[in-house]
Amino acid sequence: MRISIPLINNEVSDHFGGADSFFVADIADDGEIVREFTQTPPEHAPGVYPKWLKSENVDILLTKSIGGRAKVFLNDYGIKVITGINNDKPEKIVSEYLKGNVNSSNEFCAGSGNCSEH
Repeated sequence: MRISIPLINNEVSDHFGGADSFFVADIADDGEIVREFTQTPPEHAPGVYPKWLKSENVDILLTKSIGGRAKVFLNDYGIKVITGINNDKPEKIVSEYLKGNVNSSNEFCAGSGNCSEH
């Protein structure tokens, strides 16, 4: 399993589309984190990040917020979206998710501000 978190300036991004990099964690079948790294995505445009994450074999996206259209794209690619994460270190967020301590807020961007293109 592969989990990803959008980052900006090496911290959790407030918004999926505002990310300048993505933290990635590879998880073994036993739930053990076997590898962690950061990747730079292609230039942002509507639909680009979801398609790129699919090409990178991401299964789960943990994010603070995301536009509804981006969530649909991700879901269409089979990527589970969990919203409402906090500002902890990405490693800790993934660890807490694997323990069952991170639940989706099911809140999505309403289409204003930096969400207008999603």
